[in-house]
Amino acid sequence: MIENPEVCSGNETFLLMLVTSFPANLYFRDRVRDSWGSVREHRGYKIRILFVLARAGSKLFNKQLRAESDKYKDILQGDFHDSYMALTNKTIWSLKWVIRHCSNVKFVLKTDDDVLNVPQRFVDHLSSLPSQDGPYVGGLCRWGTTPDREKIRTKWYTTPDMYSSSHYPTYCNGPAYVLSMAAVRQIVDVYTNVRFLPWEDVYVTGLCRAASRMDYTVIDGITHKRPVSDCELATTIVSQHKDYKKSLETRWALVNDVSRARDCERVALLQVIVGIIVVVLLACGCSCVLVIRRILTKRGQTRLSMDYKTA
Repeated sequence: MIENPEVCSGNETFLLMLVTSFPANLYFRDRVRDSWGSVREHRGYKIRILFVLARAGSKLFNKQLRAESDKYKDILQGDFHDSYMALTNKTIWSLKWVIRHCSNVKFVLKTDDDVLNVPQRFVDHLSSLPSQDGPYVGGLCRWGTTPDREKIRTKWYTTPDMYSSSHYPTYCNGPAYVLSMAAVRQIVDVYTNVRFLPWEDVYVTGLCRAASRMDYTVIDGITHKRPVSDCELATTIVSQHKDYKKSLETRWALVNDVSRARDCERVALLQVIVGIIVVVLLACGCSCVLVIRRILTKRGQTRLSMDYKTA
């Protein structure tokens, strides 16, 4: 077991990013460290990161993880075997760990090591909430999802014994969701009374959230595989799953391109203005067009008259 409780030492940590990973995924962890995982502060709000893993089957991997932790101080390893089916246990265990060792955290971003996140935009969004002390569960939330009963060979196959209802409660997609500290506490309080399900996102943000009677919030900008424009990268909340692996460095550079961000803001403002003009024209119909034509015609006639007098 590896712990790094000093990650939350000092003043309040506004956003703690818990990044689920597997022992063999050093390449992914290093890419995160070199990009969005390197962000430690934004607008005065402290940001920290921990990679959440469990015990590897190989002693060599466990030894390497110990050395990695000594170097970066960002590893959190549970004392149980790591696998995809252990993701629920790993997440609940990490939330319990946060309560014990990082009680000064305001929000937790649970995410994966194959996701492109923009922590700065999460901070912008979360710091603007009317209340930061109450329960908050937010992400790319799905409703009306049915358990996978037929595709036996997929890892999401769910028997009626595992989950008997025909639909899951609304849940937020696992690659990235946000929990306030109040929500973390409520989930940890109820999970022992909620029947286990290995699909961590359904279990934590669906079943446990519903059992806690907490609402959910859809956060615009969290995507699964939808392409994200350069302007979105520079100006909006972005958490993108499995669409960045070959271009992470390039796309992270766009996130930090301040001049591009300003240009995108100007373009966005221009789009709003054009949209308002279009709406007004559609609302008033041909009469507006005639009025504008008369104004332009009158100005043209005035200009011609002035040119004539000058001549």
